[in-house]
Amino acid sequence: MRQQLTKLSNVTEVYPQIRFVTDVHYADKSESTTVLGLPDSSRSSGAFDGMTGAFFSSPNAEEAILQIELQKRLRISRPLLWVRI
Repeated sequence: MRQQLTKLSNVTEVYPQIRFVTDVHYADKSESTTVLGLPDSSRSSGAFDGMTGAFFSSPNAEEAILQIELQKRLRISRPLLWVRI
């Protein structure tokens, strides 16, 4: 299906949207949050401009981008854009 969609005119990218709710555990804290998959092309979309850290180190990296509010709730003291999972 994705291959068929990429052949449509004016379609620049097709990727599955992966989203689920999970619990994140860090040190002695636990928080429920939503996980969203991002395509590697998001690296250059501008959505992460001005953020601390870097985008994923590779398309297959076992890493997660954390929003600042989740970092605060987990009491992560230094700002991170991504963490290795």
